[in-house]
Amino acid sequence: MSGPSPLEQLGRVLDQRPGHPDEHVAPGQAGQQEPAPAHLPGQAPARLGPVPRRPEAVEPGDHGRLRQILTNLVGNAVKFTAKGSVVIRVGIAERAADGLLVRFEVTDTGIGIPFEHQRRLFQPFVQADASINRKYGGTGLGLAISKKLALLMGGQIGVTSEPGRGSTFWFTARLVGAGSEPDAAAGPLRDVPVVVAHANEAARTVLSEHVRGWGGVADTAVDGGEALAHLRTRARESQGGAIVVADADLPGLVQVQAAVQDEPALAASLVVLGGTSTAATVAKPVRPARLYEALLAALSAESSARISRRAARS
Repeated sequence: MSGPSPLEQLGRVLDQRPGHPDEHVAPGQAGQQEPAPAHLPGQAPARLGPVPRRPEAVEPGDHGRLRQILTNLVGNAVKFTAKGSVVIRVGIAERAADGLLVRFEVTDTGIGIPFEHQRRLFQPFVQADASINRKYGGTGLGLAISKKLALLMGGQIGVTSEPGRGSTFWFTARLVGAGSEPDAAAGPLRDVPVVVAHANEAARTVLSEHVRGWGGVADTAVDGGEALAHLRTRARESQGGAIVVADADLPGLVQVQAAVQDEPALAASLVVLGGTSTAATVAKPVRPARLYEALLAALSAESSARISRRAARS
């Protein structure tokens, strides 16, 4: 196993304290981290999406209830997902004077659940069918407990699923406190163009959400060729340069590195996630705070002097 387990990552996020930004969390979007990937032998990596800042006052009981529900949902998602990914997203569904209604989603690419079985899932000692218990084990109590805890926090719980394509389990909770959100529009990455290049769709989504949450303008690419196409289009249309955030295992990364170094007209900077590179690197598992610092460094680097916020806004 490389890096912390998905449930260890989850515990770190839940252990944040209000007013103390943690490097595992990005401000102000619906769901993340890079996703700090935690690869389990024979199982899918779990990815934590960006998480909004915690409300100023979270009831102690709610903290424990949130931990229990998310532990149950993430544990199930990892168990039933042999390949693909598990993504956790968190977003503010409703704001009120006395607090927030927060929506949590755990999405997997696992075996899925037939529609006719979904209604019974939140009853005690119930699983989708008998074969689930024989193959995967479990008591069938986790979802029933999660439902009770969600109701205690003034929320609801539910699921959408398709056999063979995966499931999204969601729940809501009312949390005390107005909550504080950073002003992304006033931040140093405001309107900065960033090309997120990663072969994994979930990783591209989460990384892009981070960039947008920090005020940046994110485009995505599945390989080096597509990333270069973005850069060359910007250069041809005089839109200014961009920062490329690329996975170390990205197909075509060598070509991107060569172009950034040898084609001054691109006015691009490169940040590589993992591996060893002559470019700026962010170690895996990727933490949002480290990615943020790398983007700031790339923005201030001499090679990115022509990155244009005004072009990004046009």
